[in-house]
Amino acid sequence: MVLTIYRWVPIVSIMLSVFLVVLDMLVIHDPSLDGFGIVSTFVLPPLGIIFAAISFQQTASNKDIALIVLNLLIFLSFFMYMFFGTLLFGV
Repeated sequence: MVLTIYRWVPIVSIMLSVFLVVLDMLVIHDPSLDGFGIVSTFVLPPLGIIFAAISFQQTASNKDIALIVLNLLIFLSFFMYMFFGTLLFGV
């Protein structure tokens, strides 16, 4: 039971982060709600990484490694977006 919670938290953090970033970038243009997608990439993925690492210590499964990598990519996605956006569009 506890192991399934340790796997569901990273999965939910991945889905919620992607949903909030897409919602922030494409749908919501209200200044009061601006930026919550960016904040979700800094708050949710570290929690997902921690819980996936705990699950990996208990099972040593490749699914947990994939969850760690996906959460890490989402955590770094804003930095990659800014870096490549600056390279492509300049300052």
